[in-house]
Formats: sequence, C-alpha cells, structure tokens
Amino acid sequence: MRDIFRRYDVFDNSNSLSAGLFPPAWLAYNRKWWVLMLFVLMSFMLLSINIFMFLLGWVLTSVYCYQAQLNLLYSFSMLEGKVFTLKLACRSMEEAQKTIRSIDPKSKFLFSKLENPKIEEDKENKENQNIVDEKKEALV
Repeated sequence: MRDIFRRYDVFDNSNSLSAGLFPPAWLAYNRKWWVLMLFVLMSFMLLSINIFMFLLGWVLTSVYCYQAQLNLLYSFSMLEGKVFTLKLACRSMEEAQKTIRSIDPKSKFLFSKLENPKIEEDKENKENQNIVDEKKEALV
C-alpha cells in the first residue's frame, strides 16, 4: 500500500497469533492507535455493564481479528489514504523493501534497514533561482 508521499506499507501474508489472543497488542504493534482507543473504550463499557458481556465481546473480537487480520490492515491503510500498488512474493521484509526500492527509488518505509531514498533536485529549480535582476525586476 502506498500514499502520495511514496510511503509504503508492506504486509506479511501470514496470520499473527497475537491478533487472536490479545487484539490490543496486535493493534499497537501495527500502529493503529485510533482503533486501539475505540477497542479499549468498548471494552471498558462492556466491563462496566457485565463481566460476561465483556468476555463475550473479547472472544468475538479475538476470533474476528484473527480471521480477518490482513483485510483489517488493508482497510485501515486505505482509511489513511493509501492505495494498492504491488503484490510481491519475497522471502523477507527486507527483500521486499529492496525490490520496491529497485522499482521506485524514492520509496520510504516506516521501519527499514535500507538507506534513505535518493532525492533528486530539479535542475530547472537550480537554474531559475536567480530570476530577479539587480533592479529587483523579474526576468520572464
């Protein structure tokens, strides 16, 4: 998933057991803070109503998060303004990031072992910096 600033989200296609056992830890690991806050508020509300309602809500949420975790990550990234770009098959996240960097040299990742992307400055901008002469008149 990629946004207009070339920030990429790379997802592993395997299921995480933490999504099924402890959904708040899975949400915090994936940096979905606003969803985590909603989950905590709903949990406190269910706990204040009845402990059995809380347990039922926890079990249902755990099963749902485990079964649909990849779809949830895609949906939350789309809510953040990111769109689908590539689907790669790589052995590791580092290899996937290297492949994406070879396709898009200006790509950025949240957690990466790669060097920072190379940013090319426009030659036209350097040439057009001095478009005002000594009399403070613009040269067109």
